[in-house]
Order: sequence, then structure tokens, then C-alpha cells
Amino acid sequence: MKNKLFALIIVSLLLIIATPAYMEASSLKPIKIVLDGVETTPNFPPVIENGRTLVPLRFISEELGADVQWINETRTVVVSKDGRSVLLKIGSNLIQYNDGNSYGISDVTPKIIVGTSSTFIPIRLIGNALGVQVEWDNDNRAVIINSKSYSDIVPFYSMKITSLKNGHKITGRTNITLEIGSEYLNKGDDIRLLLIDKDTHTGFIVGRTKGNVDQLYYVPSVEEKGDKVLVAAVYDVNNNLIAADAIPVIVDTTPIVRINGITDFDEYQDLVKVTPSLNFNAHSVKYIFTNKTNGRVFEYDKEDPYLTKTFSPAFENKGTYTLQVVAYDQSFNEYKSNIVNFVISSQQRISLLGVKAGSTISSPVNLSAGRNFNVNETKFIMIDSKTRKEEILEIIPYGTFSWFPKPEQSGEKELVVEVKDTKNLIHRSNPIKVIVDGKPKIQLLGVGPDQVITSSTKLEFRTNVVFDSVSFNLTHSSGKTKIIRVIDGEKSGTFTPVAGEEGNWTIYVTGLYGGSRINSESVQFRVYLGKLYGPTIIVPKDQFKDFASNMARDSFLKTGMSAAIQTSQAILETGWGQSVPTDKYTGKFSRNLFGIKGTGSNGYVISNTWEVYNGVTYRIDDKFRAYNDPKESWDDHKALLLNATRYEIFRDVMFDTTMGPWAIRRAGYATDPSYPLKLMDIIQRYNLKELDRIKL
Repeated sequence: MKNKLFALIIVSLLLIIATPAYMEASSLKPIKIVLDGVETTPNFPPVIENGRTLVPLRFISEELGADVQWINETRTVVVSKDGRSVLLKIGSNLIQYNDGNSYGISDVTPKIIVGTSSTFIPIRLIGNALGVQVEWDNDNRAVIINSKSYSDIVPFYSMKITSLKNGHKITGRTNITLEIGSEYLNKGDDIRLLLIDKDTHTGFIVGRTKGNVDQLYYVPSVEEKGDKVLVAAVYDVNNNLIAADAIPVIVDTTPIVRINGITDFDEYQDLVKVTPSLNFNAHSVKYIFTNKTNGRVFEYDKEDPYLTKTFSPAFENKGTYTLQVVAYDQSFNEYKSNIVNFVISSQQRISLLGVKAGSTISSPVNLSAGRNFNVNETKFIMIDSKTRKEEILEIIPYGTFSWFPKPEQSGEKELVVEVKDTKNLIHRSNPIKVIVDGKPKIQLLGVGPDQVITSSTKLEFRTNVVFDSVSFNLTHSSGKTKIIRVIDGEKSGTFTPVAGEEGNWTIYVTGLYGGSRINSESVQFRVYLGKLYGPTIIVPKDQFKDFASNMARDSFLKTGMSAAIQTSQAILETGWGQSVPTDKYTGKFSRNLFGIKGTGSNGYVISNTWEVYNGVTYRIDDKFRAYNDPKESWDDHKALLLNATRYEIFRDVMFDTTMGPWAIRRAGYATDPSYPLKLMDIIQRYNLKELDRIKL
């Protein structure tokens, strides 16, 4: 008996699953269609979905005498009657009216319901398409169609683009103003501007803002030229469409490049600050400064088109200049600005860099000349404040001098830099008053705090006096000591750890001077002689593009952050997935695709990072987040970009594969000045922008 009952339950469930949508809720009264007072019976009855009544399009259209054309290749249907028409695409919210003269957005997409061969659409679309009055009689569950009463197109949403009219020609940067009801913004505040292709009903995000804002802007790319549909849409946090409006536009941008910051024929002291003014979305810009006085040309190529450029030529290059800015589109076609003429006039200026007035100098300082002219000789001079006696500290052609004050140089002093220019004229800086503390000192070099030594290491020192003898003193945490003496005349020794000497050590360097021992500060480090693990491959190189783009696409649909930018970052920062941090001691795999430090869902791994001690760069261990799954790493990285205050300028343009890379560099994400260019090159080379294509 139990087996028969179980079988009956299974059969019942299968019947429920297989039941077409139009047979659901059979306990409710069937939906009727009443056309001009007469009830009609279609092959398949209307259904209700998401609060909308969907009716079979062909049946009702033909009953009203309209022509219905189904285009199987594009899965579109065109309904026309008496000069009016509507084009609908299965699964698309975009509605084309009257051969593209206007557009609308439906809150429910046309669809072919399982178990039928008919296209179902919201009843309001019937009225919009054919200009007839359509009403819903909820008490009688009936669709009432009155072909005798005319009806205008009634939008599904009250949201509206107010600054543009149908057929507006977009020739450059365009501000878009909107009317958005609070009932929409209460449900979602992610406002996106979409540029949609009329044929495919797909396109890209071209503008975005957050919050209760009724204005955003669109900066067209040259490549976007053509007849398009501009859609302003509100989405919630789950990427659900809340409201939208659409208008047909013509994108026809003739690139214009102007220069802000310089007035033609004006004179400027020492420098000029230039900002390009572009009416299109440029890949990058080039500045061409030409000195008409001496013929020298200064070119700065592939620069950020949204950043101000400061040009400060040397004194020898003062004179009359011309400037032209060249902007590149995504195909590297050039668009040139007008030529601007201006004059840079300046006086020779020199100052001493590396010390501050009133400071006490007790350790090495790097001195240099701050100047705006070329020199053949640079002389660093110390002046005794009482006797006015001068002492030459160093003479070099140009550059930086590292000065470690000696005991006899102690006291109240003044420091200057004196240079000889290319005409052998002497220029001296204003003096800087300092206190010099030249007590005998010795500094440890070659090992830094918390460094991990894994092999033979060169130990070095720096001092301001000549010591009678020097030795490096090492103490293991067990109490074991080791002394490495420096051979006379040498500046280094070698520490070669052997088996049994692993663990924590303390080191300092000692010098014997005038019968006294002078010690450096102590540094703690660690010796490790075991196996070391390097970065790990997360997937084979030829699989990484798909691996990364799947996560990027998912993130893009939720956040609006360009999947192309996300994928290119992962490619660049992991070397196509071939270099992902691994714990250097245990081999634990981090699945950390972006090198984020700290502790993750799976703890952390130990890897190398850089520090500086006594002016020398060295590697130390640091914690990098480890994850149970690469997607956790992906989401963690996106959370950083989406929430950190410093990346606000990136979030404003994170949908765009050109403006986004430049903005993330300006926000301080990467120190490499070529980082944006590398991202854009990867995006273009591997056609990653297609990852950002959306369907409406």
C-alpha cells in the first residue's frame, strides 16, 4: 500500500512540473478575452505573470485585423495596422514603435510559453501597438478590448528622459536629465545609462550614478557611431530592473580636442598646467610642446586624457612655445587640437634639498640641488655659523650626495649647494641652518628587521669615522653566539647559516674607535633553511581567460563594474593565472588572485613583501589572505573597489573600459604609470569588452 501511495505522489509531482504555465492556478476562474463586447476563445488562454496579464499576440492581433510577421532568425515579431507598428523580441524588454520613431520598455518581456506555440505579451502592449483601448476587469477576470476607442501609447513606467527628444543627434559629451519617481528610487538607486543596438537589443553601459540623482552624462566613443537606443534604467541591488525609459538617438561624434589652462599668446612663469577638453571618450592623449626659440620638441605620449599635465622646462628652454594636443580613439586614430602659442619666462633658481631648517642631523642625509637649469658641477658646502669658515663636503657633476656627518663637523652649521652652469657661471642657494651631531656612529646594512635569511648573506656597515676594527655580532635565541670580523679595509662580511642554526637571531655591528666600542642598533631576523615554495598555477594558462571572465561577468551583472576591466586585472596581476601566492614554507595555496594582504576565509599564507631599512630595500615575510575558493578572492577584491573611499572616482566610471583604467590609476591602485595602458591593451587584444555586453 505504501509503495502505491509513493508512486501516486511521484506521478502527481511530474504532472505538476510538466503542466504549462497557462494551466496554473486552475482553481481560479479562467481569464476571458472580450473583443468589442464579444467573448473570444483563443487557442491558449491568457496567463498572469508578475502581476501582468499576458495574452496570445497573434490571435488578438489578427482578430483586430492586424498583420503579424514572425522572423525566426532574430526571434522577433512585427505587428502592424493602419500605419502603426510594433516590433518585439522574445526575452527583450525593449519595444520598438512605428518603425523606430519611438521606443518603450516593458516590465515583462514577450515570451513563448512552454506547451504553446504562441508569443504572449502584456495586454497593455496590444493597446500601445494598435491604438485600441484595452482594460483589465479584475472582478470578472476579463481582458476588455474596445477597437472603436483610440488609445495613445501608455508607458509601463512613469520614469522619463527629459533632456532629449526622439531622434536627438549626439555629437559629444551629453548631460542627461531624468524624472524618476520616489516609488522607484525606494526600491533601487543604481541608475544606469545604456546604449542599445536597435537590431540585437544588446549594448553597453555608458553612464552611471547612484542615489537620488536626476542627472548623469554620456561621453560617446567614436566607435559607437550610428542609430541607437538610449535607455535610462534603475536597478536594485540584485540587478532587477525597477524602471526605465528609452528614446532613439543618432550618435554622430566628430572628435573635437581643445586645450584648457593656456590662453593664446599669454606669458607664464616657470610652468604651465594643461588640461585636455575632449567631446569624446579617448583612449589617451599626446602633448607636443615645441620651443620656437631653440627648436627643441618635448613629446609626452599615451597620457591620461582626464589628468592635468604640468610642463616645467629648464631655464635654458624658456622662450616662445607652441602646444598641440593629440587625442587617440580606441583604434588609435589621431585627432588634433588647434595650436596654442605661449611664452614661458623664468629666472634661474636653486635651492638645497634633503634637509629642513632647524633640524638636527645625526645620521646620513641625501643632499641634492633643486634647480631649473643645467649644470656642469655641483658643490655641497658646510659653513660654520660662528667662524663662517666653509668646508666643501663633496663635488659631483650633478645628482645626489649622501652625507654622514663626522665628529669634527658637529655644531651649528649652515648648508648650501653651489653649482656651475653650462656657461661656467656660479650660482649658490640660500643657506639652511641646522644642528650637526657627528658623534661616531656605525649603521648595519644588509639585514633588516624581521628579514628571513635562507642562504649566505652579505653583511655590510656604514660609518662616519674610521674604526680600528669592526665585527658583526650575532646571537641565536638559544644563546649561541657568532662573531664575524671584518678584514681591515673591507666594508662587509658574510653570514652563511648551516644546519642547526635555524630560528631567531639578533645582530648588531660593533666598531672599535679610540679605545671605545660603538654599537649599531640591534636587528632581529630569522634563518630558515628548509624547502621554499614559490607562486602556484591556479589553472592552465589557456584556460585562465574563461576562468576569470566567468567570475567577472557574474560580478558585472550584480555591480555594473566592467567585466572586461576585472578580467584584465586578473590576467595582469597573476600572469594569466600562473603566479598566485603560496605559503613559502608550507606550500598552502592562497587562491588569492589580487595579492590582498591580511586574513581571509581560509586564514593566510606567508609570502614576500618589501621594506626599507637604513635606505636599503629588502624582503620580509607578510601575511596574504587565503581563500577556500577563488570566487571569494574575486568578491573580496571587488568589495575593496566598491566600498573604499579612495576608489570613488573609479566607481563613477567603472563601467567603461577606457575611463575606468585611468581612474583606478588616479585613485592610487597601482604605482606603475603604464598600468591603465596595460589593462586597455589586454582588453582590446582579447576582445574582452564583449564581456560587458548586456541584453535589454
